Amino acid sequence: MSTIVEQVLATMATRLNTSRPTGIPAVERDRVIDLEPEELPSMILGWAKDGPHEDKGKSHVLDHRQLSVQIAIRAAAGSGLTASQAADAMVAWAVKKLCQAATADSPFHGIAHSIRQGEKACVMAKAGRPYCLVILELIVDYQHRFGDAEQWA
Repeated sequence: MSTIVEQVLATMATRLNTSRPTGIPAVERDRVIDLEPEELPSMILGWAKDGPHEDKGKSHVLDHRQLSVQIAIRAAAGSGLTASQAADAMVAWAVKKLCQAATADSPFHGIAHSIRQGEKACVMAKAGRPYCLVILELIVDYQHRFGDAEQWA
């Protein structure tokens, strides 16, 4: 069985790779190789940190956690959009697909309580041609039983 963190990331990747509009690339997981200019636009999904949820009370049975997931979104200018406009459109789409309460009909039901947008940072860069890099942070609230990172509680 996989950990809850892995289940969250796999569900996010599935959501982002399902019913993508034209121009939205498939999301990749944990890529560390530099991108070539012809590989733009791109989205790379990975987790940044996982720690105790400070706002939740202590429990003898449950470990309340907050997972910081990052999506690196890169886009170049084209189709009448600047690089930052193209990246911002991808950010808006990803947030709409992923940020939600984990209700009974949500794909995150049973692995996360909620997913919300955290910080985002934008950098303009050039690798063969100018592009915009946005790091989008998503905060995932979840819990598991103490000592068992695979068991949703």
